[in-house]
Amino acid sequence: MRRLVLLLAVLCAATPLSSARAEVTPGAVTVTPFAGSYVFDQRENLEKEPVYGLGLSYSFTEHWAAEGVLSLIRTRPEEIDLDIEVVSTRLDLLYHFTPAAPATFYFAAGIGGMVFNPEVGDSDRDLLFNYGLGLKAFLFPNVALRFDARHILTADNERFSGDKNQNFSFTGGLAFQSGGAKAPPAPQDQDRDGIIDPLDRCADTAAGVAVDADGCPRDTDSDGVSDDLDLCAGTPSGIAVDEHGCPLDSDSDGVSDDRDRCPGTPEGTVVDLNGCPEEPILDADNDGVADDLDQCPGTPAAAPVDPLGCPRDSDGDGVADFADRCADTPAGVAVTANGCEAVEVVEEVAPLNLNIPFQPGKETFAPRSGATLAQAAEYIKDHPGTKIIIEGHTDSVGRMPDNQRLSLKRAEAVRRYLIDKEGIAPERLEARGLGEIEPIADNATPEGRKLNRRVVIRIEP
Repeated sequence: MRRLVLLLAVLCAATPLSSARAEVTPGAVTVTPFAGSYVFDQRENLEKEPVYGLGLSYSFTEHWAAEGVLSLIRTRPEEIDLDIEVVSTRLDLLYHFTPAAPATFYFAAGIGGMVFNPEVGDSDRDLLFNYGLGLKAFLFPNVALRFDARHILTADNERFSGDKNQNFSFTGGLAFQSGGAKAPPAPQDQDRDGIIDPLDRCADTAAGVAVDADGCPRDTDSDGVSDDLDLCAGTPSGIAVDEHGCPLDSDSDGVSDDRDRCPGTPEGTVVDLNGCPEEPILDADNDGVADDLDQCPGTPAAAPVDPLGCPRDSDGDGVADFADRCADTPAGVAVTANGCEAVEVVEEVAPLNLNIPFQPGKETFAPRSGATLAQAAEYIKDHPGTKIIIEGHTDSVGRMPDNQRLSLKRAEAVRRYLIDKEGIAPERLEARGLGEIEPIADNATPEGRKLNRRVVIRIEP
């Protein structure tokens, strides 16, 4: 055992990891002789001993492989002179994390069985489940140094129930890989434009530039200037362009050659849309509309005009934009000379204070109050079409909530009288009880309290 470990250490130190496609190969068969140490659970009362074995695996893919393992352990009970031969067989599934690298870690898990053959007595069979981690480090393209650590759970019944024995094994060995088809190298795309090099007719395309199926910069309008450099995308077919992809303008008059009916115009000449020299246009008020078309001559300087040369009125309120101080006036709104909404001045009407004697704590009033209420009806009729508020007020005698309720009842009493006796439309009248919160005199004196017990008729603004 010590000699094997020493040999593996010497091989690992003396041989560099191979970089010549040293990797896990799909379809390959691998044979792995190994040796190491096996540690039994303390409950089994068996000594820790060397383990020797052989693994045979097949790689389904570069990541996944199945491996059958046969191992042998010679041990004995710790306090009894009795040799026991332990034979273990199992089937594991391996997953390689980085199969293309010269060194790769892997995870393994599997099931199997163990047979205990003592030199005296009957054999014993246990089921096992194991899992663990390992490392394959390739010394040559098909030879790897392998290390493995496993946690092994065993049970002495077929249902794998009850107490489990916690065993461990630590092994090392050499893995010899044979056969399999190595994956071809991925096609190269040096400029990373999405077109592999063998098909790329424009190698070294700049990063981020859109390309066509040949790997060349895309030229959507087919003007000979690629889209990433074209400042005039969508140029019609057949039009000569400059290095920026824009139509040529040989005489620099602002009209491209394909539309220029007067090529070779001298520099500085004012031209029309066809590239021909413009005839002088008479525009006396300089509003941009020729005099023969101007229906509003003499427009003030800098005033915006419509196509007919008349001052523009964007909101249609009858006031030209240059004089309109309130742009965007809603349609139909009457405005003043400066274009702002005409505000109707409403004369504020003074409220009518009524001195109506009510019985203390009651909302009923004396019959002699008829003349006062007739005065209120005349006040209301003098202001037709208005909303009338009838406010009830009290002095500060009593609780505030009671005063508020009493003032509302008194205002309601006046409202009912005006409707029933004076013929005022109900929808014009609204009663409100304000209680003691708006005194007009001092509540500390009898005279003041009398003035505060009142009904006020006012027009709602």
